[in-house]
Amino acid sequence: MTPNEPPYEHPDASTSAKIATELRRLGLHRLAQRADKGEFSDYTTPHIAPQHVLVAELERAIRFKLVDNLQGVADMKNAVIAGEYDSTPEESAAWGNSEDGKAALASLGLASMDEVWEELGGDGMTPESIEKFIKDNINRNRKRQP
Repeated sequence: MTPNEPPYEHPDASTSAKIATELRRLGLHRLAQRADKGEFSDYTTPHIAPQHVLVAELERAIRFKLVDNLQGVADMKNAVIAGEYDSTPEESAAWGNSEDGKAALASLGLASMDEVWEELGGDGMTPESIEKFIKDNINRNRKRQP
């Protein structure tokens, strides 16, 4: 079986794999290859907002009718917007423990992803708590700069 044949299961359980699997199921094989490389993952992407890039690509697929199952592509686009393809807490923790993650957290004056989750409000995080977190950390970093 090749990666493009049913049942479209990916051997990896990561969010990137979940995205790639669904893209293959929809017939968007080039996008699936990009997903396999982590392009649409929160922690392995070169993009600042990988979900926005994926939504734009899915909108392009719909606009140019790149596949027959346009409703399936629209459904996936809506699922991405709804957060169904966001990275998992386990992926977040793994990134937070990586060298890149530790460096990024340290630049914000944070020790761990647990501290980030606590400041964001945990599972009860809201757009307001995210905005407050960003503003607080910008102000904290401004005060530390000479």
